[in-house]
Amino acid sequence: MVASSLESDLLSFRWAIECLATIHFDTVVFESPSYVAGEAILHPESFPQYGALLNSIRRQLQSFRIWRIAFVHKEGNLCVDAIALSVTRDHLYQSYIGRAGPSWLNQLIQAEAAAATSPCLCNAGSREA
Repeated sequence: MVASSLESDLLSFRWAIECLATIHFDTVVFESPSYVAGEAILHPESFPQYGALLNSIRRQLQSFRIWRIAFVHKEGNLCVDAIALSVTRDHLYQSYIGRAGPSWLNQLIQAEAAAATSPCLCNAGSREA
């Protein structure tokens, strides 16, 4: 059972990290509307109640050569909402992770990319190759 919205956000990060590591991405930007989740990952000592989960996330992040966590307002990431809606509405519970993305979403992805401004990066990490 998930005890809080922060725990839910952290579990989502862990799932995303696992998916992207499985398909061998080496440079990744994680965007989230949860500023607190990003802070927890970057400063786990301030969130001791999530120590085991945060340690797991930090270990998994080491599989990427370069990674960043960006805070993005929910309204600034319409693609994520569209995917979440399609997953829950159409019961598509398998991973949407793929190099090309869902074909029905291409138009929204292009429109969002054209309108994007630089996200507020709260931190980044890297691993020397």
